[in-house]
Amino acid sequence: MGKKEKIDFINKENRKQISKIFTEVLNIGLDFKLSKHKNPVVVNYKDQDKIIQQILEPIPKNSKSLRRVIKECEQKIIDGAVNF
Repeated sequence: MGKKEKIDFINKENRKQISKIFTEVLNIGLDFKLSKHKNPVVVNYKDQDKIIQQILEPIPKNSKSLRRVIKECEQKIIDGAVNF
């Protein structure tokens, strides 16, 4: 998104914005599952323990934007995941 978005909670006022983000997340998963990436089975293979270590981190004191969380999931999980 071009403009900076601030979403603290899901509510009636930001429903369209949240729906757009959920659609983006769903499309990321579908693209992965349907092998949109170059390699049909693995994007960038990583050992499962390495993936787990990347996603296990202390709970942050400050919140992160939804965009940042989505990007982290792509980089830490999807990038090394096996697509069966």
